[in-house]
Amino acid sequence: MFGVAGAQDIKSGLAIMDMSQSFLRTQKDLASLAQPLVDTVASVNTFYEMSAHEVINLLQNNIVEGTISAVQDVQEFYRAASNQLAAVLDFSSPSTVYAAH
Repeated sequence: MFGVAGAQDIKSGLAIMDMSQSFLRTQKDLASLAQPLVDTVASVNTFYEMSAHEVINLLQNNIVEGTISAVQDVQEFYRAASNQLAAVLDFSSPSTVYAAH
């Protein structure tokens, strides 16, 4: 086959099998697909950073009086926030799956 085909025939055959543009499109499609998850993870990280700073402020301001109450409120806050974030990150439910139109 290679002995019969000329250089132009081999170049044409290689051009047909060239997948480089398909790989570039696939890479862009995967980046678009993953972007909502990346944004969600970044938002969750920001949320917990901000929460940690606020907890430090709460505990510093309630050193003696109300510390137990503050700790219980913080614990309840994190429990509720964790449940809500788990629901946001649960992609198994059709209502939480990112739908592109």
